[in-house]
Amino acid sequence: NFSVRGSTYRKYALLLMAKAFGIATVVHFHGNFAAGGVGRRALITHCFRSMTRQATRTIVLGEYYRAAFMDVLGVPAAKLEVLANSVQDFFGEQTLPKPRQPKVNLLFIGALGLHKGIDVLVDALAQLALRTREWNCTIAGHGDRSAYAARIADAQCGDLVHFKGWQ
Repeated sequence: NFSVRGSTYRKYALLLMAKAFGIATVVHFHGNFAAGGVGRRALITHCFRSMTRQATRTIVLGEYYRAAFMDVLGVPAAKLEVLANSVQDFFGEQTLPKPRQPKVNLLFIGALGLHKGIDVLVDALAQLALRTREWNCTIAGHGDRSAYAARIADAQCGDLVHFKGWQ
């Protein structure tokens, strides 16, 4: 389980020791990966790239990181495992709240980008709007919101979704 700062050095050292003893390794990436920073020759960049290539398997969060690890870091597809969003559909086939009940308030706080899964949220909100309008969602974060706001507008649920920048 590693991210992109000091965690990388510690985990890389452990990976090298495990490999020296012939032990299979699995690393799980959970940080923010900036493809532009990978081209630098810094030691951390070398460790990061080497760790992802040398691990028996690397677990990444979503298809966004899968593509980035293959295209930018050169990790073979066969070594990558995608961990999908682990939030289960808690409604399932249950009836959604009735209009007399208070609206459900949803909140997303984070960077507006594929690496944070905002595209998945926006698509889910569009589907939810087809089933019920007894909810509101506030999306707070930095980044280009135009494509996501357009998707919300296309789904005719712009009155339910409110984009807020960092304030």
